[in-house]
Amino acid sequence: MKDTRDSLQDLLHGAKVKPKLDEPPPEHDGEPEELTIADMDGKYATMRPANKSLPRIHIVHSDGKVETLYYHHLDAKSEYNGGSFTVLFTGAKIWELTVEGRNLWRLYDYVTLSRWPYIRVAHRDFGGKDEEVVTAARIKEIVIRESE
Repeated sequence: MKDTRDSLQDLLHGAKVKPKLDEPPPEHDGEPEELTIADMDGKYATMRPANKSLPRIHIVHSDGKVETLYYHHLDAKSEYNGGSFTVLFTGAKIWELTVEGRNLWRLYDYVTLSRWPYIRVAHRDFGGKDEEVVTAARIKEIVIRESE
């Protein structure tokens, strides 16, 4: 009978199994949280939302600038208006994200569920009539003025 004492000790004391050099690296056991700019191509029709809540959303502007908002700051008030939607992120400051385009319900719904990883502004409206297209995204700071 094989001596399992060492392997039991390894399990109890947290020893890690070393991968073999001739084996490929293990796949993610779920969804990777890292994205490359190339991954954020704006092809929403083929994109699936995350199966779990995400920590943040990237906004990729048409000039390539990327801004990031953190979902744990997503506020209780959001608004969908057909061709646009607005969501608030509150933390030390209040940020309003406004997205404009076509067929945005799916994006809006998953953003309010904290399950959409990015929004990319299209350089032009090249999609089919049923495709989701983001034509503008604005993030602005909301300043609350104190009553005098």
